[in-house]
Amino acid sequence: MYDLITNVVVKQLVALVRVSGKNGQTVLCRALLDSGSQSHFITSSLTTELGIDRINAQVIVNGTSSAETTVSEKAEFTVSSRVNNKEYQITALVAPRITIDLPVGKIDTSNWHQLQDVQLADPTFHLPGKIDILIGAELFYDIVQDGKQFVTEGAPIPQNSRFGWIVTGGNNITKTDPTQTTTSVITCCTSTTHQRLESQIKNFWKIEEVPRVTTMSKQDQLCEDHFLKTFKRNESGRYAVRLPFKETPHSVNNSYDVAVRRLAQVERSLLRSPSVYDQYRQFMADYLEQNHMDVTTKLRVVFDGSAIVCNGKSLNGTLHRGHKLQRDIVIVITRFRMHRYVYTADISQMFRQIEMHPDDQCYQCIVWRNHPSEPIQMYKLKTVTYGLITSPFHALRTLSQLAVDEQANYPEGSTILQNDFYVDEVMSGCYNVNDAEVQIQQLNDLLKRGGFELRKWASNTPTLLENISAEHQLLQISMPDQHNVSVLGILWNTTRDTFSFKVEPTPHLERITKRELLGEIARIMTHVNGWHQ
Repeated sequence: MYDLITNVVVKQLVALVRVSGKNGQTVLCRALLDSGSQSHFITSSLTTELGIDRINAQVIVNGTSSAETTVSEKAEFTVSSRVNNKEYQITALVAPRITIDLPVGKIDTSNWHQLQDVQLADPTFHLPGKIDILIGAELFYDIVQDGKQFVTEGAPIPQNSRFGWIVTGGNNITKTDPTQTTTSVITCCTSTTHQRLESQIKNFWKIEEVPRVTTMSKQDQLCEDHFLKTFKRNESGRYAVRLPFKETPHSVNNSYDVAVRRLAQVERSLLRSPSVYDQYRQFMADYLEQNHMDVTTKLRVVFDGSAIVCNGKSLNGTLHRGHKLQRDIVIVITRFRMHRYVYTADISQMFRQIEMHPDDQCYQCIVWRNHPSEPIQMYKLKTVTYGLITSPFHALRTLSQLAVDEQANYPEGSTILQNDFYVDEVMSGCYNVNDAEVQIQQLNDLLKRGGFELRKWASNTPTLLENISAEHQLLQISMPDQHNVSVLGILWNTTRDTFSFKVEPTPHLERITKRELLGEIARIMTHVNGWHQ
């Protein structure tokens, strides 16, 4: 018997981590870090061992050479480091097997003296073992830290990480059977995921379905109670709200680098579209001019609400979403058609008229500059912000609160605000011109009391808008010689007082796929909106 040394290259980053489920049981297992995978994975055997609940999820996983497999379940669990207190909340796809045992053979580490003085993420990395978890690109660059130890060419490279030092680079495999054939074994775990078309169609019809009456969940009730306890109204009448955290937020996070990288990506795209870049600059300038954001020097930055920033969580992941408060679009439009004299308008920049409590503004920061040649500025958004899952709830709940608070002063306006709005657009009217004029006046005054302004007015009776400035009338703004305006995705001819739908003819196709069919249905139903019911 004698040893046969075969040169191979091992690129996998493997760490020994703690994994725990909701029942509190924790086990040590091997995790593979893969920067090319769009999803995380966990073996079905590990979920069974930890008693982790599995959730239905129809997902197609594509690998090398378009190899395709279907995953039907996902699971939520916690991964924590053995060497510090770092932990991540992960939602992963459940698979019977992630990859072969890694490494593919025993590695001779007797001459790797540079590893003796570092705390390894997996002290047994040189021995073949089962991979129970794959951590994908979402968390990869948060886990892998600055710091490499280069020795000589072909030698292993220790890479610093939150799980300890991970070994990668050139290695030798030791084989003890001289009769074995030398074979190169390469593993590749990079994957992309997408939903099955059938699932997309199912979700599409769920979205288009007329909403059913829903009861408030326990989490939604907590969000409602939080709003009632924390909202304030300042001397000008504007409302200020607080973020409804599920748990106490971390005082610091590491999202600044993520924000800067994304800004660089946006800038590269905008440099190719100068007109769009100008619109971005105007938008940001408007934010500053209206005092909706301040320059800040704090390094706690959230570029978007879904960015993973701390302990494997995003800001949206730590917030209550709140109860869905938008009204049934079919009911709103049907009631609108019952009136003889009608009008429409929408609230200008609704989200941005609601202030965020100063203590919570630090959680909704952005980075921006007008040109890549300028230094990056950090800004703190002072109002309810696009991109947070709580913003729709905050906006509609504030309007509802305004209607209640001002009901005694503006009874007609309060009733309309509570019944005839779909998100930020009002569609209302009555049977008498004088009464309609009173409604419009009350609605305008009521919303101004809360810091809101109605614009883009339109009516089937021009005299109703005589007291509305021309710059705030929709037909005067964009279509002075036409009579069609868009209300909730439907074309409304204000002269004939009729609704219509504009649908482009479907191009002739020799062969149509399910995906093309779904796209065409979605395009038509977007215009038809709720009326297909």
